[in-house]
Amino acid sequence: MQIVMTRRSLLFLAVLFLIIMVGGLAYIYLPRAYIEVRPKLTSRTVSQEIILSSSASEPDFVRFILPAQMVHREVQEHKTFEREGGAQFDDFATGEIMLFNKQTSEQRLLPKTNLRHEESGIFFLTDTAVAVPPQGEARVTVTAKEKGAAGNVTAGRFIVDKLPASLQQYVYGESGHNFDGGVAVNTPLSGKELAEAGEIVLKLARDRLAGEMTAEAGGARVRSDLILYSDEGVEASAAAGSRASQFTVTAKLTARAFLVDENDLLSLTLLTLRQSAGAEEEFVVYKPHSFSMEIERGDFERGEAVVRGSLTGSFASKVGPRVFGGGNLAGLTANEVREVLRQLAGVGEVSVKFFPGWVSTVPARAGAVEIVVTSN
Repeated sequence: MQIVMTRRSLLFLAVLFLIIMVGGLAYIYLPRAYIEVRPKLTSRTVSQEIILSSSASEPDFVRFILPAQMVHREVQEHKTFEREGGAQFDDFATGEIMLFNKQTSEQRLLPKTNLRHEESGIFFLTDTAVAVPPQGEARVTVTAKEKGAAGNVTAGRFIVDKLPASLQQYVYGESGHNFDGGVAVNTPLSGKELAEAGEIVLKLARDRLAGEMTAEAGGARVRSDLILYSDEGVEASAAAGSRASQFTVTAKLTARAFLVDENDLLSLTLLTLRQSAGAEEEFVVYKPHSFSMEIERGDFERGEAVVRGSLTGSFASKVGPRVFGGGNLAGLTANEVREVLRQLAGVGEVSVKFFPGWVSTVPARAGAVEIVVTSN
């Protein structure tokens, strides 16, 4: 009796294993189709006006107002450029000074008036006559009394040597940059060379301003498109045609900037982008590197600025539920399935896969066709 039960158990196990094998083989080898549908994607760029206000304390996502801090900086940058123009020779250094008159009466100076550079003791002569008004100032160009590199003095104070010592504190000169020309070269200075030097010094001034503003912002990044530069003045100690072996370029630059939370700027612009979706589409993703800002109007007296944010994103067309019915696709090849589905509104790319490998058309068996809509 015990032997019979063992044989029955073995027979039962064998039948069960056979059923499992047949079911597995049927699942593996019965034709199946997997169809992936991607909606049509469109790219759109929106822009949004945003008000930056120093009086606001919290972001207003309804009226598009953000709190901002104003920063004002002014810098003066100098750089001396050495020139290469062949053989060098001594010449007369030249420069420009500002004469100041602290008296209540006009002060006149004749041509060739001796001016002594206070730090070095080098003498210069005025190129023209000049009349300095009372409590006023006047510019004049000067030339070194002797040839040579000693005339390339640094910026500083000049004493009117002909005046009594008691008046020299009331009438004096000052230069804002170094003199040059004491050593000359064969090649004359070109306008292109001056322009390129000016751009270099301006960049140095902008970089310095950006660093100072970043420091005031506590290390936070200051967006370059929220900085307003003004009063850009570039002066060179030598003019085009000069044979000076070196020249100094001075740049004066004033900048005003609004410090604002960059995430808030992006969020407000992104809000407008999302709201631009039509009834038959949905927002998918935005492109972070497309975000940009520009100042349209700035009123630093009121502490306000109007900026415009721009952002680009992708939108997917809404695909109707009819694409999920696979019954009308039975018997079609992969190319035919793509042609049929692409005719439906909102359908973009279509991917078709058959299983197992010998299957070439969509099976008619219920449940053998899986259609998935993805938005990536």
